[in-house]
Amino acid sequence: MATAPAAADAPSERLVRVTGTGAVLARPDVATIESGALSVAATAAAALAENNRVQEAVFAALTEAGVARKDIRTTAFNVYPQFEPEPSSLRGPRIIGYQVMNSVSVTVRDVAMLGTILDRLVAAVANQIGGISFTVAEPEALLDRARLAAVADAARKAALYATAAAATLGPVLSIEEQGGGAPAPYLKMAEAAMSATPIAPGTTELSVTVGVTYALE
Repeated sequence: MATAPAAADAPSERLVRVTGTGAVLARPDVATIESGALSVAATAAAALAENNRVQEAVFAALTEAGVARKDIRTTAFNVYPQFEPEPSSLRGPRIIGYQVMNSVSVTVRDVAMLGTILDRLVAAVANQIGGISFTVAEPEALLDRARLAAVADAARKAALYATAAAATLGPVLSIEEQGGGAPAPYLKMAEAAMSATPIAPGTTELSVTVGVTYALE
């Protein structure tokens, strides 16, 4: 008995996949300071007592500057022995003192006060200031603008590829957000100082990348 020939494979779907990126710039309105106090003494108890005194002065200075206690967070606390620089080979290393390190992260919600707060930290003998970072407190509205720009960028690229392939761009089949959105600070030191200590928050870039698949007709 003769069998009917197998049907030819259906033609594969014609697609174009593109990536679009959108970005917006914003003035940061929140700053984070990494600060700490390092104390050294002959005994661990003395080093701890001195460190506690300095940190209480730091907390008081921050409170006077308008920083809420909820915006001050301990990030590290360490007690280390100190050894003599050239220990004897017969008896081994000998402890000659102790150091205490207490680090805090300070969130500043009024960026205009940042320079003043730094001055007060130094005046309170905070002798370890590790860095300053800037962010945007409510980035979602800005990210939505970046998302719209990312989709528009993807549409522009897809139309270009469709024209190059002598095809017609069809409907969108899928959109996938691929990440991004993390604020990237751009510091511009030419900007004016805000207080006794010159601080320039610059601008922050928020970006979004999307992958978009279109049908080709």
